[in-house]
Amino acid sequence: MYRVKGRFSRMVGSVLVASTLLLAACGSSPAKSTNTSASGVGLKHVDWANITDAGSLQVAIQNGIVFAGHKLGVKVSLYNNNASPTTALENAHLMTLNSPQVIADFNISQTTNATLGHIFNAAKIPCVGVDIQMPGCVWFQLNNPGAGSTMGPVVASIVKKKGWSGANTTVIGLTTWSTGPFVNGIVTDFYQSFAASMPGMVQKAASSFGPSTTKIGSNYIGIDCGLIPGPCRTAVSEALATVPSSRHLVFIGLNDQVVHAGLEAADAAGRTANAVGAGLGDGNSIARLRSDPQWVAEDDIFYHGWGEYLMAVATGLLKGVHPVNNIAEIPSLVITKAQVDKYYGKTGTSAVLLPPVPSQDKYLIPLGVLQKFHNIDGLQG
Repeated sequence: MYRVKGRFSRMVGSVLVASTLLLAACGSSPAKSTNTSASGVGLKHVDWANITDAGSLQVAIQNGIVFAGHKLGVKVSLYNNNASPTTALENAHLMTLNSPQVIADFNISQTTNATLGHIFNAAKIPCVGVDIQMPGCVWFQLNNPGAGSTMGPVVASIVKKKGWSGANTTVIGLTTWSTGPFVNGIVTDFYQSFAASMPGMVQKAASSFGPSTTKIGSNYIGIDCGLIPGPCRTAVSEALATVPSSRHLVFIGLNDQVVHAGLEAADAAGRTANAVGAGLGDGNSIARLRSDPQWVAEDDIFYHGWGEYLMAVATGLLKGVHPVNNIAEIPSLVITKAQVDKYYGKTGTSAVLLPPVPSQDKYLIPLGVLQKFHNIDGLQG
């Protein structure tokens, strides 16, 4: 593993957080290497730029990529985009100078990603854009609209059993509109399908949401607070002052960290009994799913397994094998309290089993990479 460090500002959405990392000189040698052996699948060197090292989820995704590379004998060079478009552009040039076989980049800005794709394509290095599309690269796509649409009715079924209805329930959507409408589909498509399952709720199509969608009657409050918990906690605290204490609250956001922050704000306001949350999975949320009545469902993105799929996608690129429409799908599955043990064991917070390979990713199976991990439902043999 190589690590390239940077001294930059972390900016997620409109939120600025100080950084104290040291910038290595452009073109200088990476700090260290732990994986130098040749891969049994033909892949030897991947560069990975993480969206930020400030969040536990993002760090866990990176750790999974490093682990997958180590298992296959693939060297992984690490870069931190600090959730900053400027840093992402600087890292892109550093990565092309590092001459990896494949580049995988996780960056927050759609606008910047267009330039990143151009940089990688000009250098003739195969590339993968993670979560947010990057022109000219395979899009390793988290299908947020599909995830939101699937989870909405599940959560509606749960809260209706509590006696909640469209007449007394408010969804609080924690968005990051700088990432575009597709990524925010976890919130917008959730609301559409949730509202359709809740009699008396104001209906609104996901496609009609945007940055200006901050309120839908008394059924929805939209807060564009970014991806870092602190700013979302503050914004939710302020918003709750405008919501009658008699209303029930459903929190949904782009990652579990911000949903946790929303619930913390509700707890601080004395509204614990009338607040539930659901989001995109991490280990802390799985622990809550087991025991906390506030956490009712997890659209689990199985982030520990992203590295396995990225290594398979990268191997395909080396062999000239591309997914349909150049889109590979990040596996996800809505998990409730009744299902958690199957995928996480009786007490664990790291997945012991990944869901079956998505249809969009079936092209990876003949490459033989995913089978080397022995932890994907249907491919354990």
